[in-house]
Order: sequence, then C-alpha cells, then structure tokens
Amino acid sequence: MQFTSAFHDMAAGTIYADAQARLADGWRYVQILAVNKDDGVDLVYSYMKDGYLDNMVVRDVPRGAHVASISDVFLEAFVCENEIHDLFGVAIDGIAIDFLGNFYQLSTEKPMTIISPAACREGEAAQNRRRQGCQGGEEGRC
Repeated sequence: MQFTSAFHDMAAGTIYADAQARLADGWRYVQILAVNKDDGVDLVYSYMKDGYLDNMVVRDVPRGAHVASISDVFLEAFVCENEIHDLFGVAIDGIAIDFLGNFYQLSTEKPMTIISPAACREGEAAQNRRRQGCQGGEEGRC
C-alpha cells in the first residue's frame, strides 16, 4: 500500500464537526500537533484512512483562545489536547479527561510560548538589517 498525505486549511469553528464527520466516515485519529509561532499557534489535526494521511491546519490560533475538544469523538485526543493546553496556552473546551493544567509538572508556565534571549537578540538583529535594507551576504556593510 502506498501512503500519501496532504495539508488543508480549516477554520477553528469547524474542528468538532470535522471530527464527527470523519468518525462517521471511518477515519482514524492520528494526532494533534501544535506549531509555535510569533503571534500564536497553528494546530494540525491529522487523520488517516486507507493509507491517506489528511492534515487539517487551523492557522494563527491566539494564545489563550478557546477551541473545542474532540476527545468525546476520539477519546485518545485527550493526551494531545492536555499537552497543547499546558505547553502552548490554548484553552481546549470540554476535554474528556482534563488534567486542568497539570498534565505535565512544569517549572515554567506555558514553556513553549517563551522565546529564548538568544532568539530575541537574533530576531532584533534581523529586523535591524531589514530596516537598513541589508540583504544576506552584506554583513560587512550592515
């Protein structure tokens, strides 16, 4: 069997209905992946059927935003949902087994939302180079 995959955009408001439709159509839940971004998080919901991995991407979810849980449709999603809540600061409403922010024992609240000082310095330096009209390879001038 050949495996194929694709990525499609999805609105946050359709997460739950999409999960219900997939269950009814015989899809298997695979994972929910959170991708940290400067202004929030992308959530990637992955489902598989007949060797096809379909990845539904909810883009630019603000930290602190609320999205619907799919764990009453696919119980195993509670693991990823608790992790996304604890590490990325996205509220997942209605998690079937909700650890209430205690899924991990963390030393820092929402650690995946923190940008290291080194990354901040590099980001500021890159912004300054762009403002000065510098392109890659012009370090001697900029």
